Amino acid sequence: MKAAFSKIDKAVKRRVLHRNAGAHQKARLSKAVKKALEPA
Repeated sequence: MKAAFSKIDKAVKRRVLHRNAGAHQKARLSKAVKKALEPA
């Protein structure tokens, strides 16, 4: 997850992604990881 966040941050820094789009992707990623790790 840390590596993915780093890639998203670098894309935002290089203006490949908009700041809000990067934040949205990070939020969706953390939500998906949290759901996957949560015992069902």
